Amino acid sequence: MATILVVDDLATNRDVVSTLLGYRGHRVLEACEGNEALEVTRREHPDAIVTDVLMPGMDGYELARTLRADPATAQTALIFHSVNYDEHELESLMRTCGVNKVVSKSGDPRLLLDAVEAALAERAAAPPVLPGAEYDADHVRVVNAKLIEKIQQLSVGEARFRAMAQSSPVGIFLVQPDGDASYVSERLQTIMGLPEGALLGRGWLECCSPDLRDDLLVAVRGASSQDGERRLRVCWVRPDGQARWLNTHVRAFLDDEGGPAGAVGMVDDVTAVVEADERSRVEARRRDLDAKLRVSQRLDSLRRLAGGVAHDYNNLLAAILSFSGFVKEAIGEQLEAGRMDGDVARQSLADLDRVLQATERATGLSRQLQLFGSRAVLQPTAADLNEIIASMAEGLTDLVGSEVELDVRLHPDVRAVMADGDQVLYVLQVLISNARDAMPDGGELVIETADIHIDDARGHNELAAGEYVRLTVRDTGCGMPDDVVALAIEPFFTTKARGCGPGLGLATAYGIATQVGGDLKIESEPGVGTSVHLILPAARPDTVRVRPSDVSPCNEDGAYRVLVVDDEAALRVLVARMLRKAGYQVLVAADGQEAILLAEQHGDTIACLLTDVVMPRMLGSELAQRLIARFPGLAVVYMSGYADPMLTGQGGLGPDVTMLFKPFQRDELLAAIHTAIRVTGPT
Repeated sequence: MATILVVDDLATNRDVVSTLLGYRGHRVLEACEGNEALEVTRREHPDAIVTDVLMPGMDGYELARTLRADPATAQTALIFHSVNYDEHELESLMRTCGVNKVVSKSGDPRLLLDAVEAALAERAAAPPVLPGAEYDADHVRVVNAKLIEKIQQLSVGEARFRAMAQSSPVGIFLVQPDGDASYVSERLQTIMGLPEGALLGRGWLECCSPDLRDDLLVAVRGASSQDGERRLRVCWVRPDGQARWLNTHVRAFLDDEGGPAGAVGMVDDVTAVVEADERSRVEARRRDLDAKLRVSQRLDSLRRLAGGVAHDYNNLLAAILSFSGFVKEAIGEQLEAGRMDGDVARQSLADLDRVLQATERATGLSRQLQLFGSRAVLQPTAADLNEIIASMAEGLTDLVGSEVELDVRLHPDVRAVMADGDQVLYVLQVLISNARDAMPDGGELVIETADIHIDDARGHNELAAGEYVRLTVRDTGCGMPDDVVALAIEPFFTTKARGCGPGLGLATAYGIATQVGGDLKIESEPGVGTSVHLILPAARPDTVRVRPSDVSPCNEDGAYRVLVVDDEAALRVLVARMLRKAGYQVLVAADGQEAILLAEQHGDTIACLLTDVVMPRMLGSELAQRLIARFPGLAVVYMSGYADPMLTGQGGLGPDVTMLFKPFQRDELLAAIHTAIRVTGPT
């Protein structure tokens, strides 16, 4: 094992050579330039020295000459290890300097190891050293030739760099380790709208956000692999007033010793890209708003259609229910009187029961269509969502099934909502049923309540700003794609198999929510699950209403006169017949104008006005106002499934409005008339 001194001004080069020699078992010493190498040599007496040629301070030539001139080191094996010269260029200097071997750094590392071994064997016969003058001349000639070559290479490199920088579409600047820019390209000057002098020194920091400039200087002055690179975007206002968006990329780099060596920066004017992105975002927002508007318009059209159909349908159902009831009563009377065959009568009654059952089912569907169309009358009060959920807590497990994990998260201080509690309960049942059907193999169902504040209408179908309460039903089921979500609340749309539901559940829930000033939002992703949010307005204490108590079904003496107004002839005949049978005197009119003429003829003898809400030429509310102004003691009962003209802003009826919902049974009709006359008082 030999002791070998490695001399090189670059630490990386020293590490490579030391590692190689260490593999051969040699003891390795290091020095970064000639003077240090002399000190180590005189102290440690190495067996061989591997030295670079061109180094700051004392270079390899001077080190070789000094070593050979000292008898104590004259026989030390000496190897030139250079990347700047090859063996041919240094052949004469090898003889004049007494160098044993010359090895190129770019060659096979094994050549260096072989040269060390050979030099150690030959050190007893080191080459002679020429006299000083001849050595100096050779030294100067070789060094000058190499310097001229390097200068030419640098000139070519600088010319290429400038050509690249000037033709580059991005601006380029170079920063010194002290943080001052020493070069800025013409493209950078054009981008910034500033002359070269304004960008040199610390002027390059104008390309960066003011709050990041100190951080960038720290990164340049003390760069490391972790903090030596920054990418940022800044809006720069040029001296001519133009606002430009700049992408700035600053990368600090290290020297061979690991210290800061400066930084290079690139600035790209991306104004066109940013403006195009903004136009795309604006266009996307516009398309989104247009899509929402189209959905809203489609739903509005469907709601009007559903409400109108349900309104007319209710008149037909009312006639079917009532006349079927009349026929049933007549058959029963004939059967009791013995004027009808018993078997025929009982079969007829059974058939009528089936007609009535079908009619009641049709009434339920009509009611759902009315709710979707916001034409059904709700009875909103201050309802507590937590209490509504708690009221069905015992049946929740049975409703969702044992395969579904139920997680109920109720906000303890959630606000009361302005809604019809029974309808909210219906919506909750619909949402839970849908969630269960979406998880046939089991999953997780979450029910939660929370207060929310809405500042504007974005994403909430034009909800007014204010306080709301959100009821969320979330499942981990199959989920729905966007095109299905867009259709989910339309009436008669369903993802279930034929015969498993009419597709009115979500449509009804949507109608209930929107009629009281709320909304229904659906979020879903295939394979992930669905979240349905029922958003209801928070109630104010002064909006609480109490449901009317039950009343007796009819007036005792039936001595009062009732004015019946409806544009549906069959319904007028039906209502008049039920009232007359109960002992009331009845006047009938087909519209508001005819009703006013009858009222003028009969004056104060009319105790109650029973009017449809929606009629041609005059609404029921307008007719009532005109008659009450003429006859202040007149009682008023409205009959309709479509009460939109009568609704308040909260989706409910005014405090003095009595509404009879179509289709209705005789007892409901008589109870409403009796209550209205009793409250108002006989005329």
